Amino acid sequence: MSLKILTLNVWNHGGPYQKRLELIRGWIRQLQPDVIGFQEIFVKDGYNQAKEIMEGHDYYLEEVQSFQWDDFVLSNAVASRWPITSSEKHYLPRSDEPDIRAALCVSIGAPFGSIGFIVTHLHWKPTGSQLRVTQARELCALIEKEKDRHAFPPILVGDFNAVPDSDEIRLIKGLPAPKGKSYPLLDAWEVAGDPKTAGATFSNRNAYLQKESSPDRRFDYIFVGSATPDGLGKVETCRVVCDQEQAGVWPSDHFGVYAELRIDPFTAPTATTVR
Repeated sequence: MSLKILTLNVWNHGGPYQKRLELIRGWIRQLQPDVIGFQEIFVKDGYNQAKEIMEGHDYYLEEVQSFQWDDFVLSNAVASRWPITSSEKHYLPRSDEPDIRAALCVSIGAPFGSIGFIVTHLHWKPTGSQLRVTQARELCALIEKEKDRHAFPPILVGDFNAVPDSDEIRLIKGLPAPKGKSYPLLDAWEVAGDPKTAGATFSNRNAYLQKESSPDRRFDYIFVGSATPDGLGKVETCRVVCDQEQAGVWPSDHFGVYAELRIDPFTAPTATTVR
């Protein structure tokens, strides 16, 4: 038994959205994730893109506004198979632009114990590493605050707009980085991803990005706290998903990340007598 996690930037209504919608739904049916972190959910006049995507699925939903330009509003959202027992919306440090960035922190009442889950989407500009570092510090402080409330290791997912060796990602992983509060989370891809690939989620293989002429990058992550002594939260598998086209249509301009985490305690070895 595993806890199945998916994170995906859905690219709001960009591109051929109705065709993309069916592909996103198809991946959700295939993967059957227990918890999903969405970014760039389009919200307007009572319409919520997360509800549209999850139509026909029995999930609990929560969202927080993360971007607004005039009447163009985007949100981060969580979809959970189990009840969301509490939620907090935290707005992260921002620039002078109308580029609101937020973290949605929820508690999920899973059958095997409470889960603390955070979804976020950091500042997007390539030159914005310094701002993303301050946003990452805020996320680390949130995780530190929440970690003792839950039986399961903390989970942080989203589109971080930063590559694995950037200061902001190193900060989240507890590695040497600019001064500031850090929290040693594990990058699920580094633990259990395919070592033969770079795990790019912002890829030139995707037709929606081929005009950018930029290198493939890994921007999307699932971070997990260290497993408990009995193995809860151990990253068992991680892979890039939502990464296949159909008739020239891709699910989004980002690929998603999917991971499975252990929820069954390790079985203690049987004692033996050495003669």
